[in-house]
Amino acid sequence: MQCSTCDKIRPCFHSADGTPRCRACLTKLEPCTDCGRPSRVVARTPRGPFCENCWEVAPEARKPCQQCGTVEKLFHFGLCRRCAGERHLRQPLTSPNGEVRPELDKVATALLDFNSRRTLLYLRESATAKQLVTDLGAGACDLTHEDLDARMPGPKDLSVDYFRSVLVSAGILPVRDEYLARLERWIEFKIAALDDPEDRRLITAFARWDRVVRIRRRARGKPISPAAVDVAQSQIGKAVTFLTWLKKHDATLATCDQTLIDLWLTSEDHQGPYIARAFVAWAVRSKYASSLSIPHRPQRTFYRPLDADERWTIARQLLNDDSYETKDRVAGLMVLLYGQTPAKISRLTTAHVLHDENGVALQLHKTPLRLPPPLDELVLQLVEIARSHEHMVMSNEQNAPWLFPTQRPGKPLTNRRLTRRLHNIGLPSEAARCAALLDLCIQMPPAVLQRLLGVSAFAAERWAAGAVRTAYAAEVARRS
Repeated sequence: MQCSTCDKIRPCFHSADGTPRCRACLTKLEPCTDCGRPSRVVARTPRGPFCENCWEVAPEARKPCQQCGTVEKLFHFGLCRRCAGERHLRQPLTSPNGEVRPELDKVATALLDFNSRRTLLYLRESATAKQLVTDLGAGACDLTHEDLDARMPGPKDLSVDYFRSVLVSAGILPVRDEYLARLERWIEFKIAALDDPEDRRLITAFARWDRVVRIRRRARGKPISPAAVDVAQSQIGKAVTFLTWLKKHDATLATCDQTLIDLWLTSEDHQGPYIARAFVAWAVRSKYASSLSIPHRPQRTFYRPLDADERWTIARQLLNDDSYETKDRVAGLMVLLYGQTPAKISRLTTAHVLHDENGVALQLHKTPLRLPPPLDELVLQLVEIARSHEHMVMSNEQNAPWLFPTQRPGKPLTNRRLTRRLHNIGLPSEAARCAALLDLCIQMPPAVLQRLLGVSAFAAERWAAGAVRTAYAAEVARRS
């Protein structure tokens, strides 16, 4: 057809609406009517084009549902999200005789009450999820964690996780440590992919009876962190790589000597050779190998502390600029002002926030840390946002909502995702944390720093020593 924007004869979209547009014109950036920023156009109205964010709140996007009359942003075919969900979710959950089992009716209610739009997109985009719902309705699948695990086609396929988290939050499925279960499932897939029976036996013993047992012991009955899963997966994966590398050099774990270990550490065929240290140490302890050792990884890269002026400039922006999301503002200020790591920030719950007649405090360690204004108001806003999430399973020892929740109930932001969000707003977390701790060590003794921020005694002493040198250098610079 003839494109209504560029007037060229091309394959076009939206021809039924009388406004055909080619792919190039659809992806062309245009100024939004409301915000004025050049963006991809998702809707055109008599007032002008709209970007995706502005269209979410535009009054033109709200129309009455053809079934229930509710005025909201319709999902498809003139139906609101709830009515469309009732049609497309309850139909596959209905048995061939036309009946819906009571437990499946609870499943449909939980999915639609939590987020009906996401449920519809979930069923549309995931073939695994659609097949799962169909099998539940036909009675070919039970509502258990084991049956849901069996429906996952691969270790990295998380299509069932959203479905599972909603059911757990609604009380239909029992609460379990999902990160630990994901690690054990990943280990099963990893072992099943090994062809050599001896390698399978070694990796099974190392993964299940050393790494997993170690993680359980250190967790002490509490849910494990996603960082612990990442470390264990990298160590197990590197163990598999090491055994494969030994075969290429006509050796086994029993015949391996230190010369081969040195060759492994200097080889360019793989990355991170020092990660195999845990596997080699376990093999020596378990008498699968002898006289082998891999040294500790070379000292980590030192991050240059953020410049003081730049640090306070970013802090003022986060304190006063409302265009940033509240979670990004609070997380960034915790890094800039108090030297907290994204891993620790992401595990904070509403129980860590103390609000009394003296103000707002944050329980990072033994002694509550009093928050100055306007940071205290931002933290209280974050608490209200966290508590407004319905159907939240806590999955933490405080039995309180996460301060940084995700769209999956009961799951907080991971360390990696929070670090990426801080990077997107222009905040290098490691450099900012170094600058904050050096500044704090000038103002208070290491023991106080330990009680307030939860820094270990050894780390507090090291930071204090660095702060003394930094303060001396700054004094010399001022004199000159």
